[in-house]
Amino acid sequence: MSSKRNVLILFLAVVWAGVFAQQNPFITHMYTADPSAHVWNDGRLYVYASHDISPPRGCDLMDEYHVFSTDDMIHWKDHGEILRATDAPWGKPLRSGAKFMWAPDCAYKNGTYYFYFPHPSEDPWGRNWKIGVATSKYPDREFTVQGYIPNIPPMIDPCVFVDDDGQAYLFYGGGARCMMGKLKENMMEIDGELQAVEGLVDFHEASWIHKRNGIYYLSYSDNHDESNDKEGVAGDNRMRYATSKSIYGPWEHKGVYMNPTDSYTNHGSIVEYKGQWYAFYHNSKLSSDNGEFNHWPRSICVAKLYYNPDGTIKLVKQTIPPSKYAFDGSISREVLENYLERAVTAVLLLTPDTVSYPYRDDDIRMLKNIGAKFIGRALYRWGQESKLGDPDFLIYAKKLVDRMHEYDPEIIFQGCLFEYVSPDANSLKIPSWVFEAFKIPIEDRNFNVSEMIKRVNSNDPILMENRGGGSPIINNMEAKMWFYYLAKSYIDAGCEAFHLGQVGLIGKDDPDKKHFEQLLKMIRAYAKEHSRRHYVLLDAHTPMRGFIKDGISLLDFNSFPLRIKEIPDIPMAGMLEVGHSDGLYQKSLGAVSPSGWKAKSMPYLVEFDNFGVRSTPDSGIANLPDIYCWGYDDITWFSLQSEDYRNNWLRYAYNWLKRTDPNGHLQMCVTRMITGPNVAKTLRSYFANTRSAACPLGYSQEETIKAIWKDK
Repeated sequence: MSSKRNVLILFLAVVWAGVFAQQNPFITHMYTADPSAHVWNDGRLYVYASHDISPPRGCDLMDEYHVFSTDDMIHWKDHGEILRATDAPWGKPLRSGAKFMWAPDCAYKNGTYYFYFPHPSEDPWGRNWKIGVATSKYPDREFTVQGYIPNIPPMIDPCVFVDDDGQAYLFYGGGARCMMGKLKENMMEIDGELQAVEGLVDFHEASWIHKRNGIYYLSYSDNHDESNDKEGVAGDNRMRYATSKSIYGPWEHKGVYMNPTDSYTNHGSIVEYKGQWYAFYHNSKLSSDNGEFNHWPRSICVAKLYYNPDGTIKLVKQTIPPSKYAFDGSISREVLENYLERAVTAVLLLTPDTVSYPYRDDDIRMLKNIGAKFIGRALYRWGQESKLGDPDFLIYAKKLVDRMHEYDPEIIFQGCLFEYVSPDANSLKIPSWVFEAFKIPIEDRNFNVSEMIKRVNSNDPILMENRGGGSPIINNMEAKMWFYYLAKSYIDAGCEAFHLGQVGLIGKDDPDKKHFEQLLKMIRAYAKEHSRRHYVLLDAHTPMRGFIKDGISLLDFNSFPLRIKEIPDIPMAGMLEVGHSDGLYQKSLGAVSPSGWKAKSMPYLVEFDNFGVRSTPDSGIANLPDIYCWGYDDITWFSLQSEDYRNNWLRYAYNWLKRTDPNGHLQMCVTRMITGPNVAKTLRSYFANTRSAACPLGYSQEETIKAIWKDK
């Protein structure tokens, strides 16, 4: 048998290294253009952008300005729509519903934010531009239109620069004409006469002013067209700049600081944030990826900007992304699958009273070493729900999340909202905010497990019934309150993902999924307001290959167990096979994701499952009468193999899944309980850690996982 096993090990040993695509644009859930970047007194960087509406039509279908902000140049918050064409009295829809909310800008003075935007008042629109002004006490909301700047030529692309002495100036223009003037104290009228800006080479539009070391920089888009190119530069508009010692000029042209993007236009802004200068611009990468390039929707991007010792600007490199893991308010499939490619199961990592607690420091070291990005099943209690009522329990979780984010802020932690609740939950008092969330009268009482698990048809048996516990039924208000209580608590502790367990059980009496839809909407709404990324990733062990309502997936991705199949004549050896047991390889249904992208097959994780004591007849393997090795309890089977076999089998499983279905991603197990009475007393838990004094129970798969994930 040993020779057969050695042959199998050689068969399993397949080498692979992964590679990730980079992420720029940094806003991917909608099309955006014309970024105007500012740093306000709250320490955040804000970007005011125009919006190319989808499905695209062209420059006459732009409306609904959004503002985005960040405090680390990685995680961006969409504050939502702040203004639309119908908010302006003169902004009525023109021909065929055309809307012209083009490049905006924002300024701050004396406690008020001033939002400047162009929109024509009538046809022909090209000769009737107005520069509107809206005001607010906040940088991201509650803007009210006050009117437009009177008695100025009809042009576009306002830029309002407030100098060090508090004096504000308007720059704007279009075609071959750029003009500027001093604004009155009310920020809505020109003080004196406008003057033409002289000294600019090939000015087209997109004027922007910034100041550095006492020198004014006027940047803008030129008229470059590759069909008439004489300089060997592919693409359309380049970004040029000129400098002056005075805001009024004279201006001296200095050259090009950004070559064309893949868009027909470009529009930029330059700002310093936390000691680093940045150039904002737009391209058409997102629309090109979506097959819409010929209809030109654009997306805002950012790159670092550097100066030469003489103050001139170095040519900006457009390829620097904020992060391949960045998302905010929604998530692209590319970023989601980057996370799924680096997913691990680390059961109860965020809890202080588990068998792995003595090795917690080594767990953190290992996760950092392998480069894990998605930490699955990190927070929950199964059968000890009363611990959730201990403030120290969630405080510990939050501190550990913060500790790990100090070395890698991209990591996502997952909590669990499982298909089973024990009577221990009866000891938890229901907080008032749970009643308030469901808009029902506040009661002074504890959770009632019996009310959670009762069936809609009282004659139907309780699901997973065990000593007064069972599966919560989503139709019951008590069950929804329980799940919302868990979700909010986990979000407050730093979790940004939830595994919902077997939704087929929880939703047994909810065939049209309306109760599930209500609950998940509430969870996402709370996350949008309170979580770090303003979004939460939801998955579950899904029945019928997906969890879909009206063509829309209620989950961001699916998850399935490995379901290992016995290899005949080779005791304890296992393989993967499409169709074995209830494994769902190649079977995930297509849908529209909660973030709005379409998929022919939704992505999914495949995890080492942990099922428990076997209820079927003896497997015939000595000393293992109670473990169901061939289907359930994948991690117990895995832990009983030799170290070499485990490491080779991981490579085999990863590559088999990649060949079989590119929508699937193997979730590496780094910490998980081992079940079954004959092994749990001695082994208790599996640890992927390299065996050492810091983790003497380590099974030493750490370096193998790292090698599998290593970038090319």
